[in-house]
Amino acid sequence: MLTAWVTRQGIALPPNCGICGSRGFVIEQRRSLMAPPYCSCEWGMRARRRDDIDRSTMLLEVHRARREALARKLVLPAQHQRFTLETHPLANRQEQGHKMYVDVLSWLAHWDWRRGLILLGGYGIGKTGLVCGVLQRLVERAVTEGWEMRFITSLGLVRRIQSGYGDDTAAATIDEYSRVHLLALDDLGAERTTNDRQELLLQILDHRHRESLPLLATTNLRDEDLRAHLTERVYWRLFETCDFVTVEGRNLRA
Repeated sequence: MLTAWVTRQGIALPPNCGICGSRGFVIEQRRSLMAPPYCSCEWGMRARRRDDIDRSTMLLEVHRARREALARKLVLPAQHQRFTLETHPLANRQEQGHKMYVDVLSWLAHWDWRRGLILLGGYGIGKTGLVCGVLQRLVERAVTEGWEMRFITSLGLVRRIQSGYGDDTAAATIDEYSRVHLLALDDLGAERTTNDRQELLLQILDHRHRESLPLLATTNLRDEDLRAHLTERVYWRLFETCDFVTVEGRNLRA
């Protein structure tokens, strides 16, 4: 009945195939765990094109869902969302801190999913903007490869953990930031007001070192002050797994 209707509509169908029965693939071999073996006839070519379109549509939908999920969790500061690595002020070769910009690009070009990066320097020289630019550059890679990243200030992270003591979410927060593949921690050292805050952060950093998870961090502390703040044990573990870039430059906010 279908053949007669198609004929009346003037639609030209490929000739019947005695190998696949005009199905496009060989039934006996479809029972294996391998991909369907398409027949060499025109029906097989049509089936392959149809499945390729279905796979492409599915991948686009998966990427869209991943991108939306990542956008909900990767919340960059509003004043830095406009910064990309191309529009950052240090991209201008006349800026004093341009070497830091070059070092960050070099780290990104050779990033192996494991190596971290810590930017040390004074206030307002562009450290946070560079980190936000790196994260925006890595968004498509994270979506395609299926991993996640977070951005948060060190003080904000500690406060979020402490606020979770009342509703039993503190452990979940520690677990989330300990296990996320790439953690960007801004203003490391600002949480140093109490020993309790310091211990919470060191716990996360220690876990990430054990699991070889990369850390992106900025700090206004000098190297010797950061070493004292993190303790010898944590500092040398970060030194082992991160590139340290110290920069001096003018205050870009001014």
